[in-house]
Amino acid sequence: MSQQKKTFEHELGFDQPRWYAAGHVGQSFRILGSEDIRKGWCVGAVYAKPEPRFSNSWESGDLAFALYFTDTESTKHPVKGDRSQGFGFIAMMHVHRMWTESWGYYYSVGWGLQYADTTSIDLDSQLNSSPVFGAGIVCFWGKQELRFGFDFLHLSNAGLQGSNQGQNQLYFSVGLRL
Repeated sequence: MSQQKKTFEHELGFDQPRWYAAGHVGQSFRILGSEDIRKGWCVGAVYAKPEPRFSNSWESGDLAFALYFTDTESTKHPVKGDRSQGFGFIAMMHVHRMWTESWGYYYSVGWGLQYADTTSIDLDSQLNSSPVFGAGIVCFWGKQELRFGFDFLHLSNAGLQGSNQGQNQLYFSVGLRL
């Protein structure tokens, strides 16, 4: 990493562990076997720490861990698992690059587990794996870091129970560094 990039990363606080609050709104889609369209929201906390193995000469990487609570509702009535609430944990490779002092981009890839209080048409198990991919914009408003983007989350029990249609959710997300 160049000395100039190290200085820039330090000025923005990217060389230190950080916490983020995150909020998401979105819905699932009928793709890859999904049958039930659900809308919902999610709130969570993310801890990110610099990880040199995820960095290169133009991008910086973090190892990030997210804990979240989600609430979804079927758009079909009545349906099995009409409303579902769950908790999840995801570990991610989180990469970002700043174009200017105020604007940049990020992307993340990760996997985790989610436990829901009920099953649904697409999810025959209350415990499901949750691979995720996200991408978006990093913005600094003064000293405050904001992130806006989209996350694609797939929920599935890996064929361990029932028909395992799975659920595919697309969320608009907003993150705020604490």
